[in-house]
Amino acid sequence: MYEIGSEFNDQGPVKEEDLFALVSGQGDVRGLRCGRDAIGFAAADILTGTGAQAQDFLVLLPALSCDSMYLPFRAHGMRVVFYALNRDLTPDLSSLRRALEGQDRAVVLLIDLFGMADIRPAVRALRTFAPQAVLIEDVTQQLPDPGAWAEDVDYRVGSIRKWLGVPDGAFAARLKGCFAASPEEGETAFTTLRARALRQKTEYLQSGGSALKSEFRRTFAEAESSLDDGACPRAMTPQSRERLAQVDIGRIRSSRRANYETLRSFLTAMPACGKLFRIPGEIPEGITPFMLPVVLQPPFSGDRDGFEKRLAERGIYAPVLWPIAGEAAAVCPVSADFSAHMLAFWIDQRYGRSDMEQTAGIFADELEKGI
Repeated sequence: MYEIGSEFNDQGPVKEEDLFALVSGQGDVRGLRCGRDAIGFAAADILTGTGAQAQDFLVLLPALSCDSMYLPFRAHGMRVVFYALNRDLTPDLSSLRRALEGQDRAVVLLIDLFGMADIRPAVRALRTFAPQAVLIEDVTQQLPDPGAWAEDVDYRVGSIRKWLGVPDGAFAARLKGCFAASPEEGETAFTTLRARALRQKTEYLQSGGSALKSEFRRTFAEAESSLDDGACPRAMTPQSRERLAQVDIGRIRSSRRANYETLRSFLTAMPACGKLFRIPGEIPEGITPFMLPVVLQPPFSGDRDGFEKRLAERGIYAPVLWPIAGEAAAVCPVSADFSAHMLAFWIDQRYGRSDMEQTAGIFADELEKGI
């Protein structure tokens, strides 16, 4: 069965363009193993630079954050709370104001969710009413578009491996000054297992077979479970850094944009759009899409996980981004609704127009079948 979505496979060198060079010139930049290591590396540097006790810091994260976003801060002993988001997924400034009131040592992490929630106005506002706060921008979801990143932040982090098939890859940048330490280098179980899983998936795509599918999925899962919570950040491996220097960046941008626009046009043309599901926003022109999210409406919203499974059984993988903590859901009904009822469609450079048409067709077919 032809499948659309899930993990990348090992596609090999493509073109002599350096994806990692996109983050160069952003201050002191370090290559890390994964996103949570990048966040943990920044958290450790903040503590080293101030000399303060970890428990003195309050870290504010958007409520729509998965555990890999907040566990690195907790692993370093910092207190974590969540702030609310507006319906368009931009930061709720009133929520941030309340949380920051009276806080002398605060860290605020901001994310341009799906590239449709510009955080630059929030950064400017924070510099006005909370000038003491350390600001971290996570650009994972708008990685290929440095021109859209916020200017006045203290740190910038991003996961690169979410955009293409590499064993590992992320970065952390300190925009003013230099990091106080360097991440530990060397191969880890995570990178070894992921390199194996990438090869296994390539073999599966070439020859098929349920046994091969189970094998690469198991290896990917083993790789993820081998990670800690960012307490001991590790450097990006040389083989991944070499692979990132051989990427067709232009194709990544153009393919994703074309696939996004194609799939969105198919979805918005459906009679069910606005009734059985909604699309929460639109990617601005010039931004490279990460994924295309939809939010299921009743009756499908009552069994989102079951509907996701039905799509997967027909070869369409639309993951849940993201399950959130209970305390996050409590402070933000928007994030709670989004997390409980959304699915995200893959629109990346592995696919073309026919794949998007297939995705939309199967989605429509399953909607018509009912719950």
